[in-house]
Amino acid sequence: MQHTLTDEQVWLEFWKGGAAHSICVPRSRLRQWRLDLIADGAVLIRSVSAGVAGEVAA
Repeated sequence: MQHTLTDEQVWLEFWKGGAAHSICVPRSRLRQWRLDLIADGAVLIRSVSAGVAGEVAA
C-alpha cells in the first residue's frame, strides 16, 4: 500500500490556556486544524511531520 502526503500525520504544537499542547492530525486536515485553533485563541508553535518527529525522538 502506498502512502500519499495526505495520509501523512503531522504533529501540531500550540500554546493555549497557559500551557503547551501537541496533537497528531492528518496532513489533509492540517489547514483546518490551524484555523480552528487560531480562532479558539491558541498560538501555533510549529508543525512537524510525524515521521520526522519519530526519527528525532529515536
